[in-house]
Amino acid sequence: MKRRCLGGLLALVGALCTLPAQASGYPERPVKLIVPFAAGGSTDLLARVVARAFEKEIGQPFVVENVGGAGATLGTARVAHAPADGYTLLLGSSSALVIAPHLYKVGYDGRTSFEPIGKVATASFVLMTRAGSGMDHFEQLVARAHAEPGRLTFGSPGTGSALHLAIEMMLDRAKLQAVHVPFTGSAPVYTALLGSHIDFMVDSPSGAVPMVKSGRIVALAVTSRTREHELPKVPTLEELGLKDFEAMAWFAMMAPKGTPQAVVQRLGQTLVQVLKQPEVRSAMAGAGFRPVEDSGTLSADITREYARWGDTMARSGVKLDK
Repeated sequence: MKRRCLGGLLALVGALCTLPAQASGYPERPVKLIVPFAAGGSTDLLARVVARAFEKEIGQPFVVENVGGAGATLGTARVAHAPADGYTLLLGSSSALVIAPHLYKVGYDGRTSFEPIGKVATASFVLMTRAGSGMDHFEQLVARAHAEPGRLTFGSPGTGSALHLAIEMMLDRAKLQAVHVPFTGSAPVYTALLGSHIDFMVDSPSGAVPMVKSGRIVALAVTSRTREHELPKVPTLEELGLKDFEAMAWFAMMAPKGTPQAVVQRLGQTLVQVLKQPEVRSAMAGAGFRPVEDSGTLSADITREYARWGDTMARSGVKLDK
């Protein structure tokens, strides 16, 4: 009897001892990084910069796979339901993780369906109008909106998009009224702005900076708490009187819920090292992203951002069929 018990105990100890060894051997084959956006865009570029750096650090291929569609929710849902073995990861976006679940049936919960590995980058938004509009400064836009309540119009790539909600948050905080005009993508919004069909818009720096530098569009403010490197003379909305205002897009590496913590920790530690590399930081900055210095608060950030954007939608009346 004692011999059988001792044998069982030794077998259990042996099984437990193999777990760290298995985790330390990760990854033993290529890792797939799902990007829930089409190839060729700025988020795709961000993913490929990170994937190349991970390959050098870990010694296995990191294969970027683009699964776009439905506002980035298709690719996000695919990872949520993938095997939790560390070989299918997500470059998740704030729009899909904390905004879309308020608007659609997405098949996942950004707060509970994933293991957070770490935040990768953020991107501010630039508030703009066309040159010659008579609103060369934010104060002039505010004065016009107060003088003609509900007459100004703004465009976005779609109802419920991060760019739409950033303006709704600004209008709410500044106590302004304006009419939203949704489009199908950012390019038509620029066309409408330049053609005097709408009065203002926001976009990420990757799209905004070239247009501002062309002189055809005027940047009024940025939505981050610090000024944009490429637009150093453009003030933040906080500087312009909207205390503590911040509306940023962010991107994070996530794994399916249940992925072993040893694997999550290995990936998180590697991400920290990757984001310190000068070539990675330079490539991100060139695409309009800000590398994240500390990824330790991602889980709390997701919970807070989920509530904050939900409150913005409730206050502005943004609602889609679920």
